[in-house]
Amino acid sequence: MAAQGSGGALGVLLIVSNISADGLAEMVEKQRIDSKNIGSHKQRVLYWNAYSAISSRLSSVEGKVDAMITYHLGSDAEEDGKAEIIPLTKRQKHALSQGGLELMGKKIKPLDENSKGWMIVYGEDDATSAWEDIHSAEPCIYMTGSAVFVGTRYKRKQCKGISGCKTVKEFEKLLGEVQPCLQSIDWNRNNVPTRNGYNFFICGT
Repeated sequence: MAAQGSGGALGVLLIVSNISADGLAEMVEKQRIDSKNIGSHKQRVLYWNAYSAISSRLSSVEGKVDAMITYHLGSDAEEDGKAEIIPLTKRQKHALSQGGLELMGKKIKPLDENSKGWMIVYGEDDATSAWEDIHSAEPCIYMTGSAVFVGTRYKRKQCKGISGCKTVKEFEKLLGEVQPCLQSIDWNRNNVPTRNGYNFFICGT
């Protein structure tokens, strides 16, 4: 699924969960100032412009923010980039806050220490990769020494805890319990994966 928005490529993607509009504005401004210290000039320009455009869009937002925020580059050097706020659906908000869906990435916490919200920033090539993965990547099923997960590169969900699997018989019993425990991590609908010969992995030492 292509990222929404007109203009050029997706340059920055923010995932925001349960943050007040004022708190998010403070976070974005801090990220904008911090972007002065990013490695290359090209990166500094990208993030400065992205956070500036996002900050401008947030000026009219009130209440709690649960959203994907995109920043697309201009289609050419003369065109300014554009930010867009895409509110999460009720299903998506619940998945992130209470449904056990975990997004991979560094969670940035609000300046208000009492807030339970968070924000993840994906930039440059990771922005497009994360957008496409979250929306449409086919999940795999993997089992570690402690749990069974359904996951993709950027999201996962623990479906079952595991304790004590030391014999072949216990392992065979556990394999039989994998499919019934699986849960959907589809971003837009309930789509429980089916274990087959190519999407199931056993991880560990």
